[in-house]
Amino acid sequence: MSTLQVKKLNELAVLPSKGSSHAAAYDLCSTEDYTLMPMERKLFKTGLSFAIPQGMYGRIAPRSGLAYKDGIDVLAGVVDEDYRGEIGVVLINFGKTEKQFKVGDKIAQIIFEFYNDVDVVEVKDLFETVRGEGGWGSTGDQVRITPGSPTHKNDTITIKALPGAAKSAPPKKDYETHTDILEQWKKIGGTIGHPATYETLIKEREKHIGNQS
Repeated sequence: MSTLQVKKLNELAVLPSKGSSHAAAYDLCSTEDYTLMPMERKLFKTGLSFAIPQGMYGRIAPRSGLAYKDGIDVLAGVVDEDYRGEIGVVLINFGKTEKQFKVGDKIAQIIFEFYNDVDVVEVKDLFETVRGEGGWGSTGDQVRITPGSPTHKNDTITIKALPGAAKSAPPKKDYETHTDILEQWKKIGGTIGHPATYETLIKEREKHIGNQS
């Protein structure tokens, strides 16, 4: 386990802590009282300075309770390992009512993650891909249907081909349809009726095979 060195910059600062032993993030607390108005953003001070372990950075994220109940979100949020200044948290109020914060209140959380260094090389051309320069919406919307679910009406799925894909190549079926499974089950003597969930079919199939062995 790596060690995070923390320096308190004033007496109001609260050391980062986790809500449970297996929590991924450490809570950050405010050192000031402030009422954040709707659509207002503000930099809250934590009164803390970090020496983040080598090869890692701190990612500041919103607290789920504040986000869901009050519409409080976090802007920015990357703390580099060589930064030694005070850790600040930029909050914005997307809610319809004001939100009051007091000294010591948990305002955000920080997660310590590894990052990768890369060598930046300028080139004249990039290697080609199937997608190419296709941007937003170029890959279409893929809808998966769970066999036996209330929304499962038929076994016909239309797949939108990627730009540049061979037009003559038929779409590949990446799973058996509900009807296919029923037909195969009937062929081996299955007595279960339609409709039946995929999980039920598998369990009955395993039971049938076990009785034969």
